[in-house]
Amino acid sequence: MIITLSHQKGGVGKSTLVWNLAIEYSKQRKVYVIDLDMQQTFTQSLLIRHNNIKEGKLEKKLAKYSDNLNLIEIKDKEQLIQFLRTVKDDDLVFIDSGGFDSEYNRVAIMASNLLITPVSSKFYELLGLKKYEAILYELSEDKELGREVKSVVVFNKINPTAKNIIREIFEFIKASKKFENFNTVLRQRVDYENSPAMGLSVVEFSKHSKAAQEFLVFKKELDDVVL
Repeated sequence: MIITLSHQKGGVGKSTLVWNLAIEYSKQRKVYVIDLDMQQTFTQSLLIRHNNIKEGKLEKKLAKYSDNLNLIEIKDKEQLIQFLRTVKDDDLVFIDSGGFDSEYNRVAIMASNLLITPVSSKFYELLGLKKYEAILYELSEDKELGREVKSVVVFNKINPTAKNIIREIFEFIKASKKFENFNTVLRQRVDYENSPAMGLSVVEFSKHSKAAQEFLVFKKELDDVVL
């Protein structure tokens, strides 16, 4: 299964979600990650994780999952296409597509079994989602693909006080033929910023925190598709 965290807009938390999902699923099975984000957030966080494990700064039990988490380096579009063609149904691949529209990202979108689009609670999110909807319509018209391209929205980095913009986005999703939404709402929590700096998922960083508990609810919702 290929799961792409995709949105042509940056700053919605794609890399953060890929990081946390990949770490937690690697405790259950082998996971592959493709980092197409120009900032290489996942790649850098993974390097920190490996270094901290080697230096004994993290719990020893985390080391046993290291072999299950595999970063796939992609140098060009053809290499990306070639790798995606080799993915089997029982493989689990996460792609961090980056916050921009490009050939790389369109290849990832079209090859994916599941698209997840994080959306935050900032006032211009609805405009960004409408632009992304247009891209999904355009890709759905590709005759070689032969199927509709849809995405599942997850409300992410949501300010606890934000209500009106969420309501407007939800109504847009409900009316759109290109979007559905997860039930889980992931709030804006400082643990999402602090945990990667130590090479940890938000669950490993503080298992009983609000951030960790919300994330585990989201993962459980995704388990129905992935496991």
